[in-house]
Amino acid sequence: MGLPADAKPGDKVTVQVTPENGTAAVPVTLTKNADGSWTSDNTDTIPSVVAGGTTATIPADKVADGSTVKATAQDAAGNQSAEGSTTAWIEPKRGH
Repeated sequence: MGLPADAKPGDKVTVQVTPENGTAAVPVTLTKNADGSWTSDNTDTIPSVVAGGTTATIPADKVADGSTVKATAQDAAGNQSAEGSTTAWIEPKRGH
């Protein structure tokens, strides 16, 4: 998932992720830091992003196959972006 290139420290990206074997989406918030890194409030689902990183990766085993992943960005003033969404990749079955 791409992160806003023009984000300032304190800006946030909130991602709605349905966990593997889950039925409801859970929010994960990434916050931009002064050093250019992003801190995740749920590193088990979406790891934090190193300084200069432009994408956040949700590991395949942390998101339900075929589920909708939604994201919004919000700046420190509270202005919110339009919601973006994508479909989680469906892992092929192994051994068939």
